[in-house]
Formats: sequence, structure tokens, C-alpha cells
Amino acid sequence: MPDMNDIKYWVALNRVPQLGPVRFKRLEAHFGLLEHAWNAGLAQLRAAGLDERPAQEILAARARVDPDAEMERLEKAEWIGRGIDGIAHRATLDAGGRTIAVVANGLDMVYPGEHTELARQIQAHGAVVSEYPLGVRPDAKGFPRRNRLISGMSLGSLVVEAAEGSGARWTVYHALEQDREVFCVPGSIFSPASSFTNRMIQEGAKLVSNHRDVLEELNLGALGQPVAARQGELSFDPTKPDAAKPDPATLNSAKPRSSDSERPESVYPPAASVEPPDPEEAAILQHIGGEPLHIDDLGRKAGLPITSVSCVLTMLELKGMVKQVGCCITFELGR
Repeated sequence: MPDMNDIKYWVALNRVPQLGPVRFKRLEAHFGLLEHAWNAGLAQLRAAGLDERPAQEILAARARVDPDAEMERLEKAEWIGRGIDGIAHRATLDAGGRTIAVVANGLDMVYPGEHTELARQIQAHGAVVSEYPLGVRPDAKGFPRRNRLISGMSLGSLVVEAAEGSGARWTVYHALEQDREVFCVPGSIFSPASSFTNRMIQEGAKLVSNHRDVLEELNLGALGQPVAARQGELSFDPTKPDAAKPDPATLNSAKPRSSDSERPESVYPPAASVEPPDPEEAAILQHIGGEPLHIDDLGRKAGLPITSVSCVLTMLELKGMVKQVGCCITFELGR
């Protein structure tokens, strides 16, 4: 990837048909700066290793492609899907994490048009990935194909809600083919939106009721703790020349396993370390005590619409601060 001063020519050259990644690399190697490649004459392009046709395509592109205009289009693009896609990206960023958005179109396409700021945050704290060249518009057939990249890049896939005809089923099928874990959040048996997730749980997918279920299954429960605290005597300082290298057998035996029946509870963060609730979460929590409370009653007491209450409760459940009991909820300080 060129530096920021040269990136508009990288974008412009990606508009040239017949160029491709191999010829693109030849131009980079020969000219150094892509600006020089963009402004080169036919003889210079041929000297860089291009055949007549792709060299002529670059000359023709200069008459119809404005690098500055292409850069402006790219900077305005955003790629984040509606619904749970946007919620998952935003929650990760709010927690200080990194997230990757895999899109089914060129990175210069604006789709959908409602998460511009979120897209910028993802670029700053993660990455946006596409297998398509610039100029490819979003197409319904591209989304199921894109899902194989999502599942392949991940340790596991979590499906929150999906009907039998949902595109999420493609992610699940790809995950199974790629030997990845599949997690599903159960839902009402009367809800079509939960029919696929419920069936997947019935067929062996991991049922998820809170974040610890995922951490435990993927052996990630001890992340964030000092290595010595997790592995006892084991320590290794690579900055010391005479440091003894750790024994691979010891490393393997020290790793936590999801099958261990006596995993210490201390691998989970204490309830006090949970991020302080926002105003809406605080409004909900102050009305939850030891007795179960129906979601409708909770909405009336908190003075919030039922849709907001449902979203807030979902986030509180993921934080382990509340748990669902039948159709009601009750407050939980931690495991």
C-alpha cells in the first residue's frame, strides 16, 4: 500500500481494466511512486514490463479518471450492514476492541448509507476487507459468498437471530466446512426469526446465554491476565540472552482447556470490573431487585419504550449483569 500522498493514484490505477495485481506490482517496483506510473508515457510503461494493451488502458484511463475525485469518493464510502452487524461493530469499538468488516462490494461503494461515522471508526481501529476490486457494486449474490471470509477469519461464528431463509445460514455452513465453532442464541419457539438458530442448537451448535459461554468454549477465559498468573512457574524473558526457552510440552500442558471440569472461577473478571452502565442501563438496573420483573413492567417503571428496554437488557445480559428467567428478568451481580 502506498503512502497517503500517493494513495489517490493507487485508487485511480485500480480503475484501469486489464491491469491486475501482478502488473500493478510491476509498476510499483519500476516507478516507486504510483504518481509516476500514472503520468508515464507509453514507452515508459512498456519499459516497466507492461504489454501494449494494458499500457494503452492506462493512457486511456487518464482521460476519464480523476484521481482527486476518486479519492473523495473513497473517503465518503461506508460499508457496515444494518441490524446486528452494526450493533456488533459498535459494541466492539465501545469496549476498546478491534473489529473487521468484510464487505461484498468494492471499497469505494456506499452501502448502506447510514453508518458513515461507524465506518470511519472501524478503519481507525480495525480494517475493512473486500475481495472485490473498486467499482463493484453490492449484489445480493455477493453476500452469501462474502460470508465464507467472515467465518474463515474467525475462531467461531455467533448467530443471534436467523430465520430458515436467513443469509446467516451461509456463514454457519461455511464455518462447519472450515472446522470453526458455531454459537447460537436461543429464541422463542414461536418466533420465525429464531427458527434457524434453535434448529442449529438442536443439531449441536453451542447455546449461548452470555459472553462467558463463548470465552469458555474458545479457551479465552484467561485472556488479559498476566502469563505467570495463568501458568504458575512458567516464565520467559526473550530480552535475556541466557534465558531458558520454555518447553513446548510444558506450554501445551499449561493451556486452559474447555473440557477441564475444575477450571478455577478466577479466570473470569469480577463483576466490579464491568464497565459502568450508561444512563439507560442505569435507569433499568435501579428498578431490578431480587424478584423477577416482567419486561413490560420494567419499561413502565424506567419510562423507556419497550424496544429500548429490550436492547438495553440484551447488552446487560452480555455483560453478565442481568439474566432472563422465563419471560421475566432478575438482576445478577456476577458468577
